[in-house]
Amino acid sequence: MLNAQPKGRHFDKELRPARANSEKPYFVQTMDGREQAQFIVQRLRGLVEHGGCELKDIAVLYRAHFQALDIQLELSRLQIPYQITSGVRFFEQAHVRDLVALLRFVYNPSDMMAWQRVAVLLPKVGDKGAQKIYTAAGDAGADHAAEW
Repeated sequence: MLNAQPKGRHFDKELRPARANSEKPYFVQTMDGREQAQFIVQRLRGLVEHGGCELKDIAVLYRAHFQALDIQLELSRLQIPYQITSGVRFFEQAHVRDLVALLRFVYNPSDMMAWQRVAVLLPKVGDKGAQKIYTAAGDAGADHAAEW
């Protein structure tokens, strides 16, 4: 009889729990990703505070990376350290960092680091050009303030 499975794609697996008496998986129905993230964080806290586990020994598995967004937001909000082993953390993605820099600059126009990140997004503006614009705007602001 021929094996229908292509060579190199089939691996015999025998899954065994690390602890014989550990809790079995169960199904939890939630309304949305945010509620799911809150449940996961609640379980993590329970495992750490009452189950004798350490955060470094806990993994959260998901099917698609986009599903991790709500979990990352909840963990960040509660200042719980985490590590993503595939993909990039939400707050480390370039477009998210650009948006955060823009918000920082709008809130505090003297935030030079935020300005540098935002300015280089403009067409034909590099690091040196961003610095020149920032300096010129600061000088113009100082001149305007002196008129008052």
